[in-house]
Amino acid sequence: MASAVTFPVEEYERRRAEALALLAESQVTAAIVTAPEDVYYLSGLHNQGHFVFTALVLDTRSRTATLVAREMEAATAAQQADGCAFAGYRDGQDPCDVLYEVVQPLTGDERRVGHQPDSLSLPVAVWRGMDRRLSSPVWVDCAGVLAEAQAIRTDLEIACLREAGRLSDIGVEAGIDAAAGECSGGEVVGAIQDAMLSAGSDHPGFVPLVRPVEQSEGGEPLPPRRDIPCSPHNRTGLRRSLAPVHARPQRL
Repeated sequence: MASAVTFPVEEYERRRAEALALLAESQVTAAIVTAPEDVYYLSGLHNQGHFVFTALVLDTRSRTATLVAREMEAATAAQQADGCAFAGYRDGQDPCDVLYEVVQPLTGDERRVGHQPDSLSLPVAVWRGMDRRLSSPVWVDCAGVLAEAQAIRTDLEIACLREAGRLSDIGVEAGIDAAAGECSGGEVVGAIQDAMLSAGSDHPGFVPLVRPVEQSEGGEPLPPRRDIPCSPHNRTGLRRSLAPVHARPQRL
């Protein structure tokens, strides 16, 4: 279901232009962006495919941005990130084969390549493969630059955050109502997601977390089929996203 608030292509172009200007100040000629929230922020791609390697390559000498992902994501990228080029790798193929073809022409004489070393979405094998193929360029941590580019929210982003809060409230209220009697964890989660999606939300950035009071200090959420004791004090924990707008350490 479509979100109540969406971002136009021009918004992503503005974001990339701001990030590119900051990267250029660091004399970075190409940047490999791998953190899912940053890939989304700069391109609009918000699929479920980040369990395999996905990156957005930025060229600081032009406005070109290229998504590197599995070939099967081409249709999704065309729909969600139509302002970016796409380079796909086959299942079973080393992603470095395609990533190198995109990055190598951008390195220039300076050979300063931006990356996100703390990103869990940058596998060591990919980084090592690129370091070998590029003959050990100067790797520049660009995480701080990307965070700086996102520090001040636009009116459109603020409106999206407010709508996210409204839809989150709808989900929480539905979860509280569902947990008022004997029910399973799955029924409460289903009530939350049904209410949010019916009101116009995207899928939550994280699944709703449902726990009885005795587990409120930690532990895993209840399995879908496990009953929740009937209690007016049962609570729900909810993390969700709209559009989705990302914020560290969670999507709002």
